[in-house]
Amino acid sequence: MAAVSATIYSQVHKKVSEIDLPESVFSVPIKKTLVHEVIRQQLASRRSGTHSTKVKGDVRGGGKKPFRQKGTGNARQGSSRSSLMVGGGVAFGPKPRDYYYPISKKKKWGAISALLSDRLKREKFHIVDKLEIKDGKTRSLTPVLNSFKLENALILDNKNDQLRRAAKNLEKFRYLSVEGLNPYDIILHDDVLATKGAIEAIIVRGRGGVE
Repeated sequence: MAAVSATIYSQVHKKVSEIDLPESVFSVPIKKTLVHEVIRQQLASRRSGTHSTKVKGDVRGGGKKPFRQKGTGNARQGSSRSSLMVGGGVAFGPKPRDYYYPISKKKKWGAISALLSDRLKREKFHIVDKLEIKDGKTRSLTPVLNSFKLENALILDNKNDQLRRAAKNLEKFRYLSVEGLNPYDIILHDDVLATKGAIEAIIVRGRGGVE
């Protein structure tokens, strides 16, 4: 199987070794329509859908005709709860609903692979052998990010709680485990910093399209 070569660095940005990345995951052409479709589905699924308005039947009162039928110069009205009246119900207003709709795993990972391939092609994808932030402090992670000259990056590893804590207070950085990798967060960040372990997990998931 054809592969793309990439460099693995240490936490202080020193070259450690080389790694061969499969073209099926890291050399995929961008399809803008596919990326747009997947991100649109992702954002739709995040919507709470709790918006609600009162329709005519939900408004209190309105049992009595607000004014006589003729002679007032106004359009006739039978209830003050009408959407035409001040304080009345809303016509065709939003009600609670679920915005989620399904999308195939193949499409989702097709978009992820395309975006990761784009970052790799533009030298915005950085691989580090490991990220050990033992105290979980932001000040311990900052030198690592500075050594790679990163200003806005997505950080990937396999369930690294200390790393998650260290990145939590950095406004322009976000930590994700491989299970949470998604197209929208890749788009939001200029660079991707991933551990060797994360790369191996991405390759496995990308080949199998496992959710």
